[in-house]
Amino acid sequence: MDAHNSICPLCHRPFNHGATRCQGCLNRIVYGATPQELAEAWRSGMTVGALGGIFVTGLIPQLLNDLFGWAIPIGLGLGFGSLILVLVIGVMSGYYARWAKAEAMRDRIRVFDQP
Repeated sequence: MDAHNSICPLCHRPFNHGATRCQGCLNRIVYGATPQELAEAWRSGMTVGALGGIFVTGLIPQLLNDLFGWAIPIGLGLGFGSLILVLVIGVMSGYYARWAKAEAMRDRIRVFDQP
């Protein structure tokens, strides 16, 4: 088989790299991550990052204050600027999660049973 051909796992017919539909079963061929998978990775990364940002700006100062008697203000003394910090951490986490998903799926070729 040519290096630029693959085999459809559903109908076992070869197809050329770059084809969008299998000529045997007419199912959709996807190279790498689907847009839905990338969007889900983005949402998950944003959520985890934002929760991590809330933990860093809100809960850790409170914990350190309670344990050691320190006077770290909630939000690290940034006021509403801490919300911007949480947003930045969330966006950075979303970009990283999307990039990591794209890299993990980069060399995968899949056929979906969706004509």
